[in-house]
Amino acid sequence: MRVAKSWVQSQINRTLLIIALSAVTALTPRHVSAQDATFVPWGQLTPTESRDRLHDDPTAGAVVVFDRGLITVGPGFRFTYERHRRVQIFRADAYRFANVEIPHHVSERIVRIEAHTLTPDNRTVEVPLDKIRETQVGDRVSSVFAFPEVSPKCVVEYRYWLSSDNFYFLRPWVFQNDIPTEYSELSVRLPEGFEYESVLNNTDFVRGPDTTYIPSLRYEGGKIRQFTWHAHALPPIMAEPCVPSLMDYRVQIDFQIVRFREKEKIWEFVDSWTDLAGQVRKVYRPLLRHEDTWPTLGKIPEAVPDVVRARRALLERVYQFVRDSVVSSGEASSVIAPELLSARAVMVQRRGNPIEKNLLLVSLLRYHGLAAYPVLISRRDHLRFDGRDHRLDQFNHILVMVDLGGDRVFCDVNVPVAWPGYLPPEDQVEAGILIDFPHADDDHNVVLEIPGPLVGNEVTGVANIELRADGSAHGHLEAHVAGQAAYELLRALADRDTLGYLHAQWLPEISLVSFTIDRDPENGWAPIKFAAEFEWPEAATVDDSRLFLRPAMLRKLDNNPLMTSFRHYPISFDSPWSENCRIIWRLPEGFTLNDLPGSREMLGDGFEFRASILRDDSGQVVATRIWRVTHRDFPVVRFSELRELFSAVQLSQRGLMVLYRDSH
Repeated sequence: MRVAKSWVQSQINRTLLIIALSAVTALTPRHVSAQDATFVPWGQLTPTESRDRLHDDPTAGAVVVFDRGLITVGPGFRFTYERHRRVQIFRADAYRFANVEIPHHVSERIVRIEAHTLTPDNRTVEVPLDKIRETQVGDRVSSVFAFPEVSPKCVVEYRYWLSSDNFYFLRPWVFQNDIPTEYSELSVRLPEGFEYESVLNNTDFVRGPDTTYIPSLRYEGGKIRQFTWHAHALPPIMAEPCVPSLMDYRVQIDFQIVRFREKEKIWEFVDSWTDLAGQVRKVYRPLLRHEDTWPTLGKIPEAVPDVVRARRALLERVYQFVRDSVVSSGEASSVIAPELLSARAVMVQRRGNPIEKNLLLVSLLRYHGLAAYPVLISRRDHLRFDGRDHRLDQFNHILVMVDLGGDRVFCDVNVPVAWPGYLPPEDQVEAGILIDFPHADDDHNVVLEIPGPLVGNEVTGVANIELRADGSAHGHLEAHVAGQAAYELLRALADRDTLGYLHAQWLPEISLVSFTIDRDPENGWAPIKFAAEFEWPEAATVDDSRLFLRPAMLRKLDNNPLMTSFRHYPISFDSPWSENCRIIWRLPEGFTLNDLPGSREMLGDGFEFRASILRDDSGQVVATRIWRVTHRDFPVVRFSELRELFSAVQLSQRGLMVLYRDSH
């Protein structure tokens, strides 16, 4: 999903809530009971829970009655995490919410888990400790268990205590769930000297923080400051079409330490992207060293009339060399994983993962005198870059930015048929972090917007078709394809499946007689032109005296992704697109066309649709469809417009022309 550059900068400039405390340096060693933090007693049903459905949402199979968390920092550089969660189940199809997984890092320790089922007849059925098992994948550990005697109207309740030394990042808290949530609350208790940033996503749902002071039992006159965030009546998190980053919309709060004070001493932690970029630069510089014996793929003449053009040509040669001569091998576990190969090692082995290949491109471009820099991005489909949260683990990929002098080009050599300046959809993220840039003296030069495609998804086609009396047809097609559509076509050409691609994507019912394709190798963004002569065996359906013809032929819209009756989240498309198709039908002799399907037009901010079927002076039928979406993102209030737009496009494909055989 993409937003304007002004949005990115506003998020970076947004005031981060720093929660600090001047109190005691240590807490009482006893655990604060999760029961103390809830208004519902542990193990007791409330009168409300006698219900058999959720009145606010009768379709819900279950509901989170409440979910309460308490994070206590200290004593020392550690924290404890307590959680008390209660879910009521209404139907058998929601029994999956009676299966619990408590994830944590291998360095963390689960102190205790308590869990039970509260049955509708007021029995309490405990989860035995020997039924709680532990699984581990890498450094992720999960405590897993299932509640016994689950039935409609029952309540499943559990609480646990966790101890962690990772005081740098406190546990994030997600207020929402896959089912409705009636109440969700998080409290954070801080001792003296600790300062944290809190980053709250989707603030409209949450109240707080409320601040209270808790007396310390260990030090006379000492106080602990507690911050509490709470939310009521939260809708469920649910997947919807055209939402590439669902987790961007969930209500969540994250914490990161800023500094620690102890008397006269102050320890500063990473509190800006400039700080983080400086740390990553120290890791990358040894990886980017080159050898003087590397092949020279060209150079820029000392006197050249267009130096930017000469640099671009050199960039093209170096890019093609890395793209085509280095084999991709696996995925990197991190953008600064200790096992990352250096550029020199990748050059020797001619093999590297996607991050290593792009780091080699940076090194080789610098070897040739070009200004090239790594750019950290997040390609995760569930979480876009958040400029407020200075965490390195946001990122999982690296692009290359090349400064040609007045012109910046972004590259990724891991796309087999791409060219410098082309980024596939998974790389067209909203922002990235620029590493090792000479002017990176503040966040304004470190955080940059990743450009969208120079050309969206553009298709223009003209077809001349001669319909025969038996329902078959012969025709010619000329088309121009640009942007993402052109990239898909190039992929098909690279895979030597051009005819198969055309059949599947463009002309699924035809047989090609001949086919030609033309593209400008000097300009990757120039449209690809192709022409085809074809036979269409069943262009129309025939009965004794009529021909039934559907005039739509090119790139049919298979489904309407916005057919739901209600929408929760904004609508986002991979890229803008434009289709302009014109089909000219020459009708067979001996047939008369009485009626034509009606024309349709829809215009709105960010989209256009026009469809018409007209008869010209020579008796031919001309079917035209113009179908454009010029924005990538639409707010949820535009949902009904877009749903109607997609419906109109589909309806235009189903318009039927009927030709009657002349009676004489």
